[in-house]
Amino acid sequence: MKRWTQGVVCAGLLVSAGSALAAPADVFDRERLAKYAKDNPEKIFDDPRISCYLRELLSKDDYEVLLHSMDSMSGEGPDAKGVFTFEGKVTGLADRGIVMLEPGGHVWVAIGSDEAEYFTNDPGSLQKPPAAIEAWRVRFEDMPLTAVSAKRKMRPEEIAQRCSAQKLAAEMERFAQMESGSVCKEGLRFHPFLAAAVKGGSPEGRVYFFSEPVPCPASGECKSRKKAYLVENDGVELPEGEIKKNGFVCALYRNAKGKKSVGWLPESALESEPLKLPVGSTALGKTPEEWLGSWNQENKSSSSSVTLRAAGPQEVQVNGHATNGANTGEFESKLTVSGPLLVYEDKEDGCVVRMRLLNNALYVGSEGTCGGMGVGYQGLHYRK
Repeated sequence: MKRWTQGVVCAGLLVSAGSALAAPADVFDRERLAKYAKDNPEKIFDDPRISCYLRELLSKDDYEVLLHSMDSMSGEGPDAKGVFTFEGKVTGLADRGIVMLEPGGHVWVAIGSDEAEYFTNDPGSLQKPPAAIEAWRVRFEDMPLTAVSAKRKMRPEEIAQRCSAQKLAAEMERFAQMESGSVCKEGLRFHPFLAAAVKGGSPEGRVYFFSEPVPCPASGECKSRKKAYLVENDGVELPEGEIKKNGFVCALYRNAKGKKSVGWLPESALESEPLKLPVGSTALGKTPEEWLGSWNQENKSSSSSVTLRAAGPQEVQVNGHATNGANTGEFESKLTVSGPLLVYEDKEDGCVVRMRLLNNALYVGSEGTCGGMGVGYQGLHYRK
């Protein structure tokens, strides 16, 4: 039998009958909640205040389960009561979750697959979860609800104290700067599937990182330009939302040893579709040795890898494997090496996989049916 288990953290304030209280300030920023629900639901886990409340409300293990369950997310709201709702699931699996946030500080969370757990810091919802969670429960096989005692014993004021604006001031300030689009640093969410590559034709063959999105003056010292630079065919990762300003784009470069560099790069120096880089402009990839190895990309609920082994004087054996949740896909072929581009094509299934060798990574892109639902190859893959 499938069941729900339920935990609760109660929060409240006792006052005398004659007390007059001003309306409490919002705990969660309404404008940000609306923006997250509309454009980027995953941001609720980056927001310091929301993340803190969730971490305090759930155990460490439950929080990790929530993150896993909210892989593919959607958001909506506010509803008539001002509550924003975020749902998530793992493609191909039964794992799923729902998070409801009320600007005043109330939180409702449900996570599960065959069994589900429900958590809230709203004492009025202990015996009867909100309608949105009931609808979510019914939609997924109408799992019965079993109320149990709180899984965690914590005084209600502890969450508010640990997650107060004063406690999180520095973290919230950094987050606000990043959200403004004027900060480019490692704390941003860079993704290997959001990638670009350095084009040729730059002066002296170098594309410098900048500490600020400010071009060099016509004469005199260029204070915003760093010493670090990239060259043609270097691959870079971009953050969610592609942070751009004054003709610059924020990017992360990871070299062959895994060392990272972050900064602003001139947008004009980057090719946003690395597979479109001119093949004849580089000496890369003309020998099998340059291709050999296991190239990998791992994300929250998906992964892909391409392994290349020597198979002859100018040939390589290519084996690809990709997953998306419980769905998988594979391909294998023997290909001839003559430059920086290799192409695998299965005319029967319509799967095409293109591999572009870069200085620091292998860029892979696929189209057609290359496995189960949502399975494919996209972005930078790094050699182990």
